[in-house]
Amino acid sequence: MNLRGAYPIMLKSSAIWLSSITPTAVEPDTSYTWAQFIGSSVLLIVMCLCACLSVFYSFRYRRSTDPAVRGLNQAKTNINMGITLIAMSLILILTYEANWLRAIIGAIFLLMGLFNLFAGIRNRRIFLNIGAKQEERKQ
Repeated sequence: MNLRGAYPIMLKSSAIWLSSITPTAVEPDTSYTWAQFIGSSVLLIVMCLCACLSVFYSFRYRRSTDPAVRGLNQAKTNINMGITLIAMSLILILTYEANWLRAIIGAIFLLMGLFNLFAGIRNRRIFLNIGAKQEERKQ
């Protein structure tokens, strides 16, 4: 068996294969601008901050005994969770390339976030009125 002729062919094919996967020149990605970077960074910061506040108010909700304070903390949790979901959906929809699955998931998160936000605002108004009535009764 003569293997002398097989090695140069294999070396040539591997050299061609390696040259096709290694980049020869780095081209700048012009599709991602500074405005998109700043926008996605702001949305990420808002998302993380509101997620932390949602966990904070969730713990306060579970530890409080007064029903008005519990309801107010639950409303604040819903508001922060709604803002978190809205920011997450905007990151999904706006920062990446268009994809129908990403758009559908982003739309679902957006709807859930809007529902949480408006339910939290409504409940906050209700429990603020209940707390004000309790304060009037005490005085």
